[in-house]
Amino acid sequence: MAANKNETKADRERHLDKVAAMYCEGVKQYKIADALDVTPPQISYDMRILIARWEKASTRRISRWKAQELEKINYRESVLWEAWHTSCESAVKVSKSKSVGSDVVTNRQEVTAPGGDMRIMAGIEKCCDQRCKLLGLYNPIQVERKDVKIDYASLTTPQLLARQNGMSWDEVLAMEPDNGS
Repeated sequence: MAANKNETKADRERHLDKVAAMYCEGVKQYKIADALDVTPPQISYDMRILIARWEKASTRRISRWKAQELEKINYRESVLWEAWHTSCESAVKVSKSKSVGSDVVTNRQEVTAPGGDMRIMAGIEKCCDQRCKLLGLYNPIQVERKDVKIDYASLTTPQLLARQNGMSWDEVLAMEPDNGS
């Protein structure tokens, strides 16, 4: 059902704000309809609009947060790579000994062989691991079943939310219908 043709955009947004507030408080859709003097199908329509808006907004926010975190990881990794290359260079270690009584002070120099500090490499590996987790590369690939036909229009809001939160189609379709949806 569409919004009332005589309703202004501002009125429509106020109506959606009321629906959202009541929904977030856990009020059943049929009770929202009674309180706002509209039909339950109108509330169902409103909820689909609100959920689509919420998904779009959260997707943008999540993308921005991911980008910021990826940049931090990239920076840490670049610093670690510089440290790794420095640790791979030959180093001269100078040691001094004290003079006691008539003993002469001796200076000794040792050249260490290049080899790299493995603690730094572990940090680089951790950055790569964090990046893969953030990008979802470790998540298993989920393949939709081709043998199940889904009538999206008949799904209730709790079913849509359950599917959005990762529940399988079999579990979603087995959910008890909520008479208040």
